[in-house]
Amino acid sequence: FGLPARAAMITAYLEGWRNVEDHSRAIALEAAPAALGRLADAVEALLASGVYHADLSGKNIFTDGETCAFIDLDACVPGATWTPKRRFKMLVQLYD
Repeated sequence: FGLPARAAMITAYLEGWRNVEDHSRAIALEAAPAALGRLADAVEALLASGVYHADLSGKNIFTDGETCAFIDLDACVPGATWTPKRRFKMLVQLYD
Protein backbone atom coordinates (compact mmCIF):
# COMPACT_ATOMS: atom_id res chain seq x y z
CA PHE A 1 0.00 0.00 0.00
CA GLY A 2 2.97 2.28 -0.46
CA LEU A 3 4.13 2.08 3.17
CA PRO A 4 7.89 1.81 3.54
CA ALA A 5 9.07 -1.46 5.02
CA ARG A 6 12.68 -0.32 5.45
CA ALA A 7 14.62 2.88 5.42
CA ALA A 8 18.29 3.68 5.08
CA MET A 9 20.37 6.79 5.36
CA ILE A 10 23.45 7.12 3.20
CA THR A 11 26.00 9.56 4.53
CA ALA A 12 29.47 10.64 3.58
CA TYR A 13 31.42 13.72 4.47
CA LEU A 14 32.72 15.34 1.32
CA GLU A 15 35.82 17.10 2.66
CA GLY A 16 36.57 20.24 0.67
CA TRP A 17 33.55 19.87 -1.61
CA ARG A 18 30.94 22.60 -2.05
CA ASN A 19 27.66 22.89 -3.85
CA VAL A 20 27.81 23.84 -7.52
CA GLU A 21 26.13 27.19 -6.83
CA ASP A 22 28.98 28.27 -4.54
CA HIS A 23 31.56 26.66 -6.83
CA SER A 24 30.29 28.60 -9.85
CA ARG A 25 30.69 31.89 -7.99
CA ALA A 26 34.29 31.07 -7.02
CA ILE A 27 35.80 29.90 -10.32
CA ALA A 28 37.30 32.01 -13.09
CA LEU A 29 35.06 32.75 -16.07
CA GLU A 30 37.42 30.77 -18.32
CA ALA A 31 36.79 27.65 -16.18
CA ALA A 32 32.99 27.89 -16.49
CA PRO A 33 32.55 25.92 -19.75
CA ALA A 34 34.46 22.91 -18.40
CA ALA A 35 32.58 23.07 -15.07
CA LEU A 36 29.23 23.21 -16.88
CA GLY A 37 30.32 20.28 -19.05
CA ARG A 38 31.09 18.18 -15.98
CA LEU A 39 27.73 19.14 -14.47
CA ALA A 40 25.92 18.22 -17.70
CA ASP A 41 27.72 14.85 -17.81
CA ALA A 42 26.65 14.13 -14.22
CA VAL A 43 23.02 15.03 -14.91
CA GLU A 44 23.01 12.90 -18.08
CA ALA A 45 24.41 9.98 -16.06
CA LEU A 46 21.60 10.48 -13.54
CA LEU A 47 19.04 10.42 -16.35
CA ALA A 48 20.61 7.27 -17.81
CA SER A 49 20.50 5.54 -14.42
CA GLY A 50 16.70 5.72 -14.35
CA VAL A 51 16.61 7.72 -11.12
CA TYR A 52 14.44 10.81 -10.87
CA HIS A 53 15.65 13.42 -8.37
CA ALA A 54 12.63 15.51 -7.39
CA ASP A 55 14.76 18.25 -5.81
CA LEU A 56 17.63 18.65 -8.24
CA SER A 57 19.03 22.09 -7.64
CA GLY A 58 22.52 23.52 -7.39
CA LYS A 59 22.43 23.24 -3.61
CA ASN A 60 21.91 19.47 -3.94
CA ILE A 61 24.86 18.85 -6.26
CA PHE A 62 28.32 18.98 -4.72
CA THR A 63 31.66 19.14 -6.50
CA ASP A 64 35.34 18.97 -5.73
CA GLY A 65 36.04 20.80 -8.98
CA GLU A 66 36.31 17.61 -11.03
CA THR A 67 33.51 15.28 -9.92
CA CYS A 68 29.85 15.95 -9.14
CA ALA A 69 27.88 14.13 -6.43
CA PHE A 70 24.15 14.32 -5.80
CA ILE A 71 22.84 14.79 -2.27
CA ASP A 72 19.38 14.91 -0.68
CA LEU A 73 18.73 11.41 -1.94
CA ASP A 74 15.43 11.09 -0.09
CA ALA A 75 14.02 13.09 -3.01
CA CYS A 76 15.06 10.35 -5.48
CA VAL A 77 12.67 7.96 -7.19
CA PRO A 78 14.47 4.90 -8.60
CA GLY A 79 12.98 3.31 -11.71
CA ALA A 80 10.97 6.43 -12.52
CA THR A 81 9.77 7.15 -16.01
CA TRP A 82 11.29 10.33 -17.39
CA THR A 83 8.23 12.17 -18.65
CA PRO A 84 8.60 15.48 -20.47
CA LYS A 85 7.04 17.18 -17.41
CA ARG A 86 9.65 15.68 -15.04
CA ARG A 87 12.51 16.53 -17.38
CA PHE A 88 11.26 20.13 -17.70
CA LYS A 89 10.88 20.45 -13.91
CA MET A 90 14.42 19.19 -13.38
CA LEU A 91 15.86 21.61 -15.94
CA VAL A 92 13.97 24.54 -14.39
CA GLN A 93 15.30 23.58 -10.95
CA LEU A 94 18.84 23.49 -12.31
CA TYR A 95 18.37 26.82 -14.05
CA ASP A 96 17.12 28.49 -10.88
